[in-house]
Amino acid sequence: QDSSTECVECPVGTQTTGAGSIACEGAQCATESVEYSSTVCRGSTGDVCDVQCQEGYQLIGQHTCGVEGEFAGGECVIIECAPSIVPHSSRGEAAPCTGVYGDNCVFACHCGYEPRFTAESSDVHECRTENATGHAATFSGGSCGECEPGSFSNQGGMCAMCGPGEEVSTDQ
Repeated sequence: QDSSTECVECPVGTQTTGAGSIACEGAQCATESVEYSSTVCRGSTGDVCDVQCQEGYQLIGQHTCGVEGEFAGGECVIIECAPSIVPHSSRGEAAPCTGVYGDNCVFACHCGYEPRFTAESSDVHECRTENATGHAATFSGGSCGECEPGSFSNQGGMCAMCGPGEEVSTDQ
């Protein structure tokens, strides 16, 4: 009995489907974790990994299994906050708060205003997302409220009279 074997040459990035097979399939990519994500990518040539980035990060591009047997492409990058002003403070139109997720922006209230904050905010503006999967980040936090000059504020600070160009500081 004569047995013959047919040889198949698979394109780059593919492999034969198994012993005695004459078909080609995508080659497996090495398992890979994605930085700033809990996603672990697995798959074959051409597969796209569904990357879920950590809060404060967003996916740019697609993470795809390439012919080299490795995932490449998409990555999780930190979200940038849109510029934000704090009315009646040193962080007005000329010098707004800028930064990326997690950054804090310190401000000083103008004379006649005092720092206002609650349990959820403080004397800084913080760049944060509005929800766990947020792809947009904004500054939020403390503000400046009007007060009577020379009086103690309900925040423990003091609203002082000041000369031209001076500011009441929010620094403790």
